[in-house]
Amino acid sequence: MLEASNISLSFGKERLFSDLSLTIKTGEIISIIGPNGSGKSTILKALSRSIKPQEGIISLDGKLIHSYGAAALARLMAVLPQSNNAPNDLTVRDLVEYGRFPHQHWWKNTQREDANALDWALEQTRLCDLSARLVSTLSGGERQRVWLAMALAQKPRLLLLDEPTTYLDISHQLEILELISHLNRSEGITVIMVLHDMNHAAHYSDRIAVLNKGSLFTVGSPEQVINVRMLREVFNVEADIWLDDNSRPICIARGLAVDAAKSYTQPKKGAQL
Repeated sequence: MLEASNISLSFGKERLFSDLSLTIKTGEIISIIGPNGSGKSTILKALSRSIKPQEGIISLDGKLIHSYGAAALARLMAVLPQSNNAPNDLTVRDLVEYGRFPHQHWWKNTQREDANALDWALEQTRLCDLSARLVSTLSGGERQRVWLAMALAQKPRLLLLDEPTTYLDISHQLEILELISHLNRSEGITVIMVLHDMNHAAHYSDRIAVLNKGSLFTVGSPEQVINVRMLREVFNVEADIWLDDNSRPICIARGLAVDAAKSYTQPKKGAQL
């Protein structure tokens, strides 16, 4: 469905990625994980056409992604960035309605179709009772559901989420992830999301892509990817790993890996203690 082939990305003179390839399969949930600064959000921006690679190509349904018109791409793909801001006077329904813009045409009356999609998005995110509330009066978890509802109102086939659980407590994190999982199963929406919590990635993903030092370290099923070697080499931690009842890995960090720990405990030559 979506494929990045041998892409390279730079910021100024700094090369972020070189010759990176990643294929997203139709109907899957794939999570992107990696250390801070490994380029997770950058890759998501490239896949969503927010930035253009210096080398390589990105294609959607076999067509170069940069050949799509903005509205045509928005009818296929919805993006939820890390942080969002809405005017203080917007109601929930008003904001969600913005998701219908890619489907509206001056020559075509889409009011009924728009209303149905809007009602569906509010229902899926359990926001019907809050539809008249100002977005500014909502809790963090409720606001995140509103932004997700706006993305759903686009009726996308592909949903890209950049750290959708950031700043939420554990209950609201699980609420958002359960909703995303439900939409994937019931609507067949393909999901690409950047996550920090490795156990969440393992529990909710079909595959996990691990980024490290400007390259794709590994990609595969959670049980293939999350192992002692990966945690040590990519995250510099030692961890214990178990399998849950669904054979998904659960990891608990025990401490920094030996080399990483030394960098904190051993003073540099000539340094004051």
